[in-house]
Amino acid sequence: MVMENNKDKKLTMILKNNDADKTTIGHTTKRKYGGGTKFVIALLLCIICLIFFCEKDKPSQSKETSRNIPPPAQRKESPASQIVIKHILLQPSQPTRRDTITAEIFLSDSAKASGKPFQYVYAWKVNNQPTSYASGNSLQLSYFNIDDSVTVMITPYNEGAAAQTKISQPLKIHAAPPSLDLHLAQGRFTTEKPFECRLISEHPDSETVTFSLEEPKIKGMTINAKTGQIIWSIPTDPKKTLQFGASVTDPGGNKTTKIFTLSVNPDSLPPANID
Repeated sequence: MVMENNKDKKLTMILKNNDADKTTIGHTTKRKYGGGTKFVIALLLCIICLIFFCEKDKPSQSKETSRNIPPPAQRKESPASQIVIKHILLQPSQPTRRDTITAEIFLSDSAKASGKPFQYVYAWKVNNQPTSYASGNSLQLSYFNIDDSVTVMITPYNEGAAAQTKISQPLKIHAAPPSLDLHLAQGRFTTEKPFECRLISEHPDSETVTFSLEEPKIKGMTINAKTGQIIWSIPTDPKKTLQFGASVTDPGGNKTTKIFTLSVNPDSLPPANID
């Protein structure tokens, strides 16, 4: 019995020793790994701080670096296009709707001296609007109205390179004076019956005109102001050659006057016109 108790005591002591060893091992493990975890955490914090401060310093470093880079050289502006056309002259200077305007080019001294051949592109405008009635350096005005403003823009080219464009001074379209001619109702006339003839007129700007007789006047001669018909009772002893004046006026006040000559002879030819 005594021996069994001793065995039990030894077993109990061994178990206690084992428990004590486990406790010691546990404390040792805590001391060993607990300190390492703190070190790792501290190391990670240092790395994060280092990364943060490095990223923060990057812009300033790039700015410092960019300051050291010399700025790019400024591009020089290309020289102005060569001045080829010195002046543009539009003719006639007081055009009417009966006319065709032409553009005459006067070259600059440098263009003349260069001896280069130039080609020209014409851009005509009427009242600042492009027109399709132009042909090169000319423009027919019958398609437009009185007081319309005409300009032309000309661009010279040499070997495909454009020189400086030149614009003409505006030119206004003037009213066209009506034309005036005499039409005989008969090839011959005698004293046996009244002499009849008629004034005729063409007007591009108006269909209404007024006719009248002007100096020198022939006694007994009358005229229809609307139709231009002239009637004259020939005296028994008329002069062989007579002259009379006539005119036509449009609604705008434009007037054309002419002097006509009559030859009173049975064998006379139609009267000749004298401006």
